[in-house]
Formats: sequence, C-alpha cells, structure tokens
Amino acid sequence: MVAVRWLRCRAAMTSHLASRRHLFWTLIVAWDVACVAITAWCGARTAEAWRAEASRDATQRGVPSAQAGDEIPWPQDAQYVVDPVVGHRPKSGLDRRFLMGPLGGEAQKLRRRHDGLGLIRDVEDPTGAALAASPRVLLIGDSHLMGVVANADNAAAVLERRLRAQPTLANAVMLNASAGYYSLWQLVLRARTLANPIAADVLVLGVFLGNDFIELEDVARPHLNDASQEQPPDPKPPAETTSARRTWLGRDDRDLLFWQGLNQACYFHQRPERIAPVVAKARHCIEQAQALTREHNAQLLVALIPSYDVAFPTRAAALGERVAEVVTSGANGRLRAELRALLAQLGIPCIDVLESFQADGRDALYATDYHIFVEGHRLLAEALTEPLSESLAAALSKLPR
Repeated sequence: MVAVRWLRCRAAMTSHLASRRHLFWTLIVAWDVACVAITAWCGARTAEAWRAEASRDATQRGVPSAQAGDEIPWPQDAQYVVDPVVGHRPKSGLDRRFLMGPLGGEAQKLRRRHDGLGLIRDVEDPTGAALAASPRVLLIGDSHLMGVVANADNAAAVLERRLRAQPTLANAVMLNASAGYYSLWQLVLRARTLANPIAADVLVLGVFLGNDFIELEDVARPHLNDASQEQPPDPKPPAETTSARRTWLGRDDRDLLFWQGLNQACYFHQRPERIAPVVAKARHCIEQAQALTREHNAQLLVALIPSYDVAFPTRAAALGERVAEVVTSGANGRLRAELRALLAQLGIPCIDVLESFQADGRDALYATDYHIFVEGHRLLAEALTEPLSESLAAALSKLPR
C-alpha cells in the first residue's frame, strides 16, 4: 500500500510540474507575441505620424517647420516631434531637466530649454527678438551641440558672449538648432528648413566625428543613396546590425562610448569598403550646405568635434582587446582626415578642435555618457571665435550703410 501511495504521489507531482512547465512556456510565448505586437504598433504609429505631417506641410526647401499646435510626437524620443523634411526636430518650448556630470566626476542637476522654433535658447529670450538681431549665426549639430549641459554652458551661448564682447558684434546672436540623432545629411536638411525664417549671415555645421558618418548609412531616416541622390525614409529598412557589433566588441549596455564613437569605428573597421561611398555622401552634404549658403548670401563654417576614442585613443583602447583592435585600425581618424581634405578642396573653413582637446588632456572634457561636457563646449567656442568673427565682419561689410 505504501508503494502504491508513493507511486500515486509521484505521478501527481509529475503532472503538477508538467502543468507548471506548460504554463511557463505559454507565458513566454504570450510575452513574445505581445512584444512583436507592440513593435508593430510603434512602427505603424511612426509611419502614420510621418504621413500626417507630410500631408500637412509639403516637403520643400526653405519651408519652416509646423507650428507647435500642429506638432506630432516622434515615437522614438519624447523630446522630439516629426518633421516632414528632416525626420524629427526638438519640440517647441521643450524644457528638459536631467542629471549629468563630467567623466569621472559627480552628476549635477541641469536644465536645457528651447524656444518656439525648438532652438536652444532660454524662453525669456523670445524667438522674435533673436531673429530681429544682427548679425545672426545658425549653428546646427547633433546631440553634442544640442548639449548635455545647461543653456549657459552650451558652446552657442559661450560663443555669443565672446562675440558680443567685441564692439562691432555687440548685437550678434547665436541660434542653436541642433538635435539628437542627426546624421550629417540631416544637419543640411535642418538648415534648409530654417534658411528663410532665420536668414542667418553664417551657417556653422558641427560635425561629430563619432557617429555622423555611420548615420549616413541609415535608410530608415531621410538619407542619401550611394549615388548621393536624396531619399525619403525606407518604410522597410534592413535588419539592424548594431547588436552584433556590440556583442563582437564585448561591450554591455553600460558602455555609452559604444554609441559615441565605437559603433561607427567598428562598422568601418569591419566594412572598410563602405568608407569611400560614405565619404562621397559627406561631400554631397557639404556641397549642398555650401549651395544653400550661397543662395542666401551667407557663409559656411564647419566645426569638427572629436569622439573620445579619437581624442584619447590609448585610453579607449584600454577598454578591451577588440576595442583596441578597432581603435588602432583608425577608421574614425581616417574619416576625419577625409572630411578635412574635402573641406580644403571646397575652400570651406574648418575648425577642428582635436588638438585643443588633446592638449588639454582631461577626461572631464566629456560627460559620463561621452558627449562633450562644459569644458569641451568652452574649447569649441574658443576655437570658433576668431574664424566666426572674421566671417561676420565680412557679412557686415556687405550691408548697405
């Protein structure tokens, strides 16, 4: 009898365990289905928002962005709204509070504010007053110039103070239209949309050497094909390859340098045949920016912002064997050299702060997420002061007296 009871108990336990296993796998499958459904819904919402915005505001050069009341949220980041030309832009009146500190230092409570055009300016300084000032400089970069710093420490604000200290430029104004996630091509598209409402005397493109080139390969955004033809976002882009590079490098989610330099370096290290087509795309970007400034009787300057692995390669290489392999291969450095060469060929002033960063030598030039931080912005502003002063003086000399 004892044996029979034991067998019955054993059978009941086995059945119970089987039920639990069945329930576990049922929940796993249900979770996967839910994730797929959510992803599909987000993609549909993005496409729907894009179509709605495009139908409301035709994609034309020089057409200003929609007003705040017409803004459609960009599903990938709450700081932005859909833009029919550029893909996305900062929302009007954005007020962002966040924690950030220098690399190796303590985090600080910071605040970044935007005006009605999404420009990085304190709301107490109305856009209308800024647009009425003269001379005007339009600065456009990616998240490095959008800034992980307070407004007053942004390179644009520092530069504006330095320019206004000169008697002939006491009314100069810096209008910062930078935004996160922008490729080099999107910098040009953003300049097109703001060319008429801002009518800047000088356009400054801030090129981040750590990811602005790999983003030229992203067909899910407004992009250029290999023939440098302007293309809308591809509704069915190929599968992402970023995760595989991160795994190959052996970096986890805590490694934010991956997004600010190593991902691009790894991409071109593994696919060196893509450097030439991307450099050709970069040439088209610069030529279109140059054509835009000529059309509007403005001048063009290009500032180069080094990624941490370009500024301090030895320190970056210490992060791991494969990171060292990628950094040593020098893909990001080669892209910098190619861009400098084509700017020289086109006769466009190039402000490259790499040597200034290396001479300073401090990790604190970068934030804990490897964007440039307060001191990095200051060095960039210092490097831009003289060439920008010269460009503005030339612009002022052409004005009727």
